[in-house]
Amino acid sequence: MKTYLNANERMHSAHLMLCINGSQKLLDNPGISKEERTNLKYIHTYAKKWWAALLKRVGIEEQQRIQRMFTDMKPVLESKRKEARKLPISDEVVGNMLELFIEVFCKNCDLSDADCTTCPVFQMNQDMNIMVTTNPEKGFCPYRYKEGEDIKSD
Repeated sequence: MKTYLNANERMHSAHLMLCINGSQKLLDNPGISKEERTNLKYIHTYAKKWWAALLKRVGIEEQQRIQRMFTDMKPVLESKRKEARKLPISDEVVGNMLELFIEVFCKNCDLSDADCTTCPVFQMNQDMNIMVTTNPEKGFCPYRYKEGEDIKSD
């Protein structure tokens, strides 16, 4: 067995130790079920056993390196999504612009339910969580509306 860890293995080991600490905090939560508590105890126990075995296997210098890395890490969860960009215009103006886009591009649109995912306006509406029309016509894009209909979907 090797008596050292590469940088990735050190990083993953430190992450696992952060997870062990997180599982301990979850065990202190009175709102979890008995099954969840049992599973967390298993995770906690076996991860601690793994940690002890790892520290026995590697040399003293490597142990110090791992411990230093672990103490230098912060347990921060980051969302995959980036923070929403801030526009220098109000939400009302953006809403009005979107209504204009829908009015121009979606009026009497011929795209079917399956084809609408290729439309850039459809994607923009989906990305911005814009509500579909109040009574979408089956078989067509949910943002399609007929001329003379109100496009607001409150």
